Amino acid sequence: MILSSVFTSSSQTRIDIVKNLKWKNRYIKKENGLIHIAIDTITSDSIYIDKNEFKRINAEGELLEYLKIQKANLYNDTGYNLSGLYQLFYKSGKLYKSGKLRCGMKTGEWFEYYEEGNIKNYSNYLSLEQAEPVSLQQGLYKEYFKNGQTRLRGQYQIFESFTSFPIFDYQTYEERDSCCSWQLTSIKTSNWVEYNNKGEIIRETNYNVELNDEKLRDYPDKLKRIKNE
Repeated sequence: MILSSVFTSSSQTRIDIVKNLKWKNRYIKKENGLIHIAIDTITSDSIYIDKNEFKRINAEGELLEYLKIQKANLYNDTGYNLSGLYQLFYKSGKLYKSGKLRCGMKTGEWFEYYEEGNIKNYSNYLSLEQAEPVSLQQGLYKEYFKNGQTRLRGQYQIFESFTSFPIFDYQTYEERDSCCSWQLTSIKTSNWVEYNNKGEIIRETNYNVELNDEKLRDYPDKLKRIKNE
């Protein structure tokens, strides 16, 4: 059983650890600096944050979430954009998820575990600086059975997809011709293979992505620049 409600689904890449919190400021010894304390209004968990770490603790005193903070930017009056190593735990204290955050967004390698300790799935994320920070899956993705055998294996690739949206005419108060934009998207590519718990292939699916200038285009230059930073 997992008691924290703030971890993201597979389609989401932001860890919003300040959502639904009521904050209070309190000083704990001068040498430790400001300790920010909050109560989650949904789960009633306690939140503690200082310059070094973030912790979520339930009413029984069990650690549910932990973040070793590398960088913390205050983005409004009640919360932070946090960067560092993030961990989410089962009620038993066993590790459930782990990975790095960059401004609250998943980045790099992420692991999810069975409560017994074996890896449940592996994914990789690339965080990009756009008008707002975004994080998208890219590269290898794997799921595992409890016995350690691979259950699913495939690849994600980041592309730019062409989208259109209507323009509102403030003189006529009507929507008129659509305008266009490119937005980043993560898509399954190449060969995806599903196995049974004995390691035998039971299904293969090939995702062929057709690229053209009007609907979809590759995004290699940005990826290379980010990787080299």
